[in-house]
Amino acid sequence: MYATVGTWTLSGSACNACGYTTEFLYCEVYGAKGPIITISPNPTSGITTVKLVQTTDASKQLLATPVDQWTIEVYDTQLRQLWQQTKSNENTAVFNTHGWQPGIYTVIVRLEKEVLTGRLVVQ
Repeated sequence: MYATVGTWTLSGSACNACGYTTEFLYCEVYGAKGPIITISPNPTSGITTVKLVQTTDASKQLLATPVDQWTIEVYDTQLRQLWQQTKSNENTAVFNTHGWQPGIYTVIVRLEKEVLTGRLVVQ
């Protein structure tokens, strides 16, 4: 169903007597071994957590050893940076999206030798 490894947001709608209701579903597709990021909750309208995890085949787990230093950045669709933080010796970052405009945001994590990306939906 998916052509590439990545994070996908699926949406579906149902019709009932009150009208249409849309619900967002979140899934991740694994295939390559190595670090990835998880973003939760997603979608969000408040506190959001980004974790560095290690993939091994079809499973994931928090990296066993903390990353010496990494930077997380969040951009809107106009490529404006809304948030940035450099982390040391930990694998989790927490930030608040309260007050952000609803939409899709790009999360970029910069490691020593890699750049990881993800999508965040703010409601």
